[in-house]
Amino acid sequence: MKRKFILFVFVIIIAISSFSCKKESNKKYTSYEKIEKAPKSLDSIYEGVNSILENVEKLNAIIKEPEEKQGEKTNEKSEENKSKDEDKQKQTKEEKTNKLWKTMNNSIKEIHAHWNSYEIEGTKKAGISSGEEKFEESLNKLTLAVENKDVFNILNNGSQVYLNISPFFDSYKDEIKGDLCKIKYYIYQTYLIGESGDLDRAKEILSEGEVYLTNLRHKIGKDEKKTKAFEKLNFSLQDIKGVLNENNSNLLTIKRDIILDNIKQLKG
Repeated sequence: MKRKFILFVFVIIIAISSFSCKKESNKKYTSYEKIEKAPKSLDSIYEGVNSILENVEKLNAIIKEPEEKQGEKTNEKSEENKSKDEDKQKQTKEEKTNKLWKTMNNSIKEIHAHWNSYEIEGTKKAGISSGEEKFEESLNKLTLAVENKDVFNILNNGSQVYLNISPFFDSYKDEIKGDLCKIKYYIYQTYLIGESGDLDRAKEILSEGEVYLTNLRHKIGKDEKKTKAFEKLNFSLQDIKGVLNENNSNLLTIKRDIILDNIKQLKG
């Protein structure tokens, strides 16, 4: 009887110990999962760059739109009315463009503030001594481009910011934004180089960017929604490759925007 009682007590102790270990293991796992996602400050930098580059495209659309409308109605109005319409369009155009430039300048200030919040953790987390300097250099160049209202260099240096922030995202196990940043960099460079007419170089750059699709696919796993978005992204990259042979600026812009939209569907 005594032996049975001792055995019973022993079984109870093992059960309690096993439950405690399992509970402790779950706690550790939960904590581990939390630190594998990038902090809000890093996400905010990414979103800020997205906002600036999207506003540049809105700016380009505004600049072109009034000229097209003005040309359509030239023959239908008197000289006096034409002059009034032109003045009104010019004023409206200036208001819209000024508002966008102001928004972009505010976004730049916010990016610098978010980087200041993140950089202590970031430089330790990424473990890359040159990472901080490269990122800050590209961010400073983007800042100057916005200040100078230099559209080409906003796109060029903005894409460099994507590339130089990617190692920080890569340092978080479950983040896909590092790969998305690199793909964005290569897409913008493909677009800019393609626009310059150097189609062979543009194709080379695009091929370099495609390499990151494999890692992205692996991280997505079995997420059905993201898998569909990934497939669309993959096909859109093949589409822009074909468009480079056409040497057509409008087609290149359309295909670039489709790729960026597909990236956005991946929560990028």
